[in-house]
Amino acid sequence: MKVSETVVDRLIEQKDYATAFMFAREQRDLLDRVTEKYIAEQLSASQLFLSLVSTANFEQLIDTFPRQQWSRIFALILSRTDRALMVHYMRKMALKWYSEKESDMLPAALAAIVAQDVELLLHASRLYSSDERLAQAIVLRNATGAVVNEEYETLLCTYCEKLIAGGVVDVAWRLLSSFDTKNERLLSLRHSLYFICGGEERTMTKEPTNPRSAHIQAISNSISFSLRQQRNTPFHQSTTPRSGSLTSAAYNQRPPPLQTTNSFTCASNGL
Repeated sequence: MKVSETVVDRLIEQKDYATAFMFAREQRDLLDRVTEKYIAEQLSASQLFLSLVSTANFEQLIDTFPRQQWSRIFALILSRTDRALMVHYMRKMALKWYSEKESDMLPAALAAIVAQDVELLLHASRLYSSDERLAQAIVLRNATGAVVNEEYETLLCTYCEKLIAGGVVDVAWRLLSSFDTKNERLLSLRHSLYFICGGEERTMTKEPTNPRSAHIQAISNSISFSLRQQRNTPFHQSTTPRSGSLTSAAYNQRPPPLQTTNSFTCASNGL
């Protein structure tokens, strides 16, 4: 059923945006009109909240709702959306609140946790110590299987090195033993920890990948290839002369015999 523009305009004049949105939701042109008017208005937090909640317009609600009342929109999205939309909106809120660079990053960190986004959580928790940031990220990853990024791996490696330096090698091994990574620093550290912790007999696992063995094999293959190439070149032949030639050459290079002068002969005859 089409709604009269006059009715909608009257509702806008009375600043009853909740009702105006409800009447206009089936007509795109009217809905856009109400939205434009609404955005131009300086509404109180309560009016804004009720207006957008009535139409489940969470995108605009996130963009316009005061950050100071973040808990209200946080609770609303948790209670009024399905899982896929909840993750989408929580990620949007985490990005928005993090970009505002406020001193209190708790709202952004909580939104990132609900969105299961490790990268956003690490960004939002920069005011905390490295160990605290990593602890939060580890819990989130273990609980949800969230994908991690390079920053997470760097923090994890640094933390495990601290544990090893403090003698807590078992904890470091547990953190790395089943961690799926291609980071060579972490792979190398895990391989070393495997033997420090007693090898297969004590860890009850097979020897993990050693990234250094691949480098060593590559260097060995490169050297072998170079040696084969040198042997196959026409210039790589013995240049040592035969013994006869050496003797002849040495004879030909001997200095000429000493020639006596006439004066020396005459002097000898006179003695």
